[in-house]
Amino acid sequence: MKKAENYAYKVYQTKSFSKAAKMLYISQPSLSATIKKLENELGFEIFDRSKNLITLTPEGTLYIEYLEECMHNKRDMYYRISQLSSLSGEKLYVGGRNYFARIFLPKICGEFHRQFPDVEIKIDLGEAGTLNDITDKLDSGQVECILGFVCDESRYSYVPLFNDRIVIAIRRDTPGAEELLPYALTREEILSGKEFPDKKADNSLFEKFEFIRYGKTSNIKQDIPGFMERCRISRCYTMNSRKYDIKYDMMLEGMGCVIVSELLLKQRPDRCDEVLYFLPDVAPGSRQAKVIYKKSTPLSGSAKEFIKIAQQMFADF
Repeated sequence: MKKAENYAYKVYQTKSFSKAAKMLYISQPSLSATIKKLENELGFEIFDRSKNLITLTPEGTLYIEYLEECMHNKRDMYYRISQLSSLSGEKLYVGGRNYFARIFLPKICGEFHRQFPDVEIKIDLGEAGTLNDITDKLDSGQVECILGFVCDESRYSYVPLFNDRIVIAIRRDTPGAEELLPYALTREEILSGKEFPDKKADNSLFEKFEFIRYGKTSNIKQDIPGFMERCRISRCYTMNSRKYDIKYDMMLEGMGCVIVSELLLKQRPDRCDEVLYFLPDVAPGSRQAKVIYKKSTPLSGSAKEFIKIAQQMFADF
């Protein structure tokens, strides 16, 4: 399905624009505008918005039936192609160890499975071991490609997927936060993708605030080199946890400020009215999400198809 059709079907499934927007990782205004544009192109309204629970109009019911028929035909086509495909009997072993991988590997692999149901799929999230455990597995051939941000280009090749901006999040009621209001942005403004050059906050403005500690090997810490060293460190921190958004939860409970990514904000619309968001004045201020694989080893057909699906999934991200 096209993007707008996919959005409309997700609203139909959830019976809610807000729930659909959360699942699609976009803002609700952006979702509503896309659906309205689709309805204008079709010449009829898909949804009856007069009630709290979103329902279909009579025309919308026929439209959703049409979409479901298209999806059925597409799945049938992919299944029949997979029977002829050289991928039949192949294996897809992919991995990652960060928040990005944990969120999106199942989604990408789910679409891969729909297209190539006979391929065995293994997802390795590297939940135990050292920082390098997942790249060690890439080197040894236990996984063929990984989702990540950091790539040693002397050893690995990569396919870019999207840019993920770095964001500072501080509770509104944090003492001294009122002084930062001229630089503050809303979650919706951050997710709009705009640059806001007049609101770039100099790093020195945050030096008096307590930040929740990140580990020495944290990617998010490395994206703002030297920043944490100049700030006060909160007495509240996590140990032995790879749940990236737990620090965001701690910030929401007043335990310190955090450095997070735009990707996390897409997943966390809850309580955003309690938070001030800032784009730090650093270069480049973002990191690139990638599919990473070994230079020295040719990709299998299944890995190539996995990368194609990932690129399609993030084309409008």
